[in-house]
This record gives sequence, C-alpha cells and structure tokens, in this order.
Amino acid sequence: ERAAGDKREVRSFSRLYPGYREWRWSRLRVHNTRPS
Repeated sequence: ERAAGDKREVRSFSRLYPGYREWRWSRLRVHNTRPS
C-alpha cells in the first residue's frame, strides 16, 4: 500500500526535521481553506 509507505516516510522525516509535520499540515490547511 503506497499510503502506508508514505506515512512511515513522513514519520521518520518529521523525526529528523522537527516541525515538518506542522509545516506540512499548515500548508494543507491553507490549501483547503475556502474564502467565506
């Protein structure tokens, strides 16, 4: 399963680079936010 591999990769990456996951999710939130 590709998604499972991606999640493992992101977990190890965020361990090496603290704050990466927060940065990634903030980008997703900005991308998914619709103007009211």
